[in-house]
Amino acid sequence: MIIGNRIKEERLKRRLTQEELGKLVGVSKVAISHYERGEEQPKMEKLVKLSEVLNLTPNYILGNDVNAILEEEVTYCFKISKSEMEIIKQLRNHPKLYKKICENPKRVIDYIELKLSKEKVI
Repeated sequence: MIIGNRIKEERLKRRLTQEELGKLVGVSKVAISHYERGEEQPKMEKLVKLSEVLNLTPNYILGNDVNAILEEEVTYCFKISKSEMEIIKQLRNHPKLYKKICENPKRVIDYIELKLSKEKVI
């Protein structure tokens, strides 16, 4: 039921009707209603479209996320997927790389992208 609750919650935040969301996703109002009530789950193609339309990750819609708290003095709470959390855990096993990413994430990501594009291996 988590999928349905999240779809409905996000639809309402954006002040969309089931019919409007259905048109944006390419399904009927009835299909959106079924998703929200947990009677059906969106197929992969529609899940991806829902995530694009609602500006969410598929993992969030599916409930594959965890709460994260940053810093001890100040509490921030946000949703992050399990796979994103796994990336962070793996990065922490490489302190030098982790430090570089924390200091200048865009530069490091750009560098990695450049290296991958030269290798053409992902």
